[in-house]
Amino acid sequence: MKLIRWGHFMRTLFFSLFWIFSKCFGGAFSVLAMWVNPIKYYSRKGAKIGENCRWYSKAVCTEPFLLEIGDHVHIGSGVQLITHDGALWVLREKLGRPGLDRFGKIVVGNNVFIGNNSILMPGVTIGNDCIIGAGSVVTKDVSSGMIAAGIPAKKIGTVDAFADRYLPDCFETKDMAEAMRRKMILEALP
Repeated sequence: MKLIRWGHFMRTLFFSLFWIFSKCFGGAFSVLAMWVNPIKYYSRKGAKIGENCRWYSKAVCTEPFLLEIGDHVHIGSGVQLITHDGALWVLREKLGRPGLDRFGKIVVGNNVFIGNNSILMPGVTIGNDCIIGAGSVVTKDVSSGMIAAGIPAKKIGTVDAFADRYLPDCFETKDMAEAMRRKMILEALP
């Protein structure tokens, strides 16, 4: 019991010191802070992030204050949330306007899954109860209850149809002992 408390204390101390250094010194500490806990990092930078979210991506969003993420949102590994239009690089030179920029908010509703390596472009809104397929490039809004995938992302179905198709093949394995979970899965699969 004391080892668990000591481990918790050390972990809390490490993260607290880490955040102090990142706030005081910025730079490399700030980037490392984003890698350690992206939800906490982006929230401190102005992002609105709901409860019970999982954020696995280490890609940097340069304007986190333009992010609105709902409750129970999964952001997979490699997901990029792009809030500015980098292609203006060309217009800056062509028009002689070196300060030209274009920005757009990214709004994600509640109960959303964003698959690995997807890209959300500036100005998109994803509704509630949506699934974004891995590797998708979202350039337009996705309505609530939809599944979108592809480059560019297009509607490929509904979450309700997904549930009807796949629920018969699903298992209740959360909080199950590893040995029992393994046995159940192996017995059920052909």
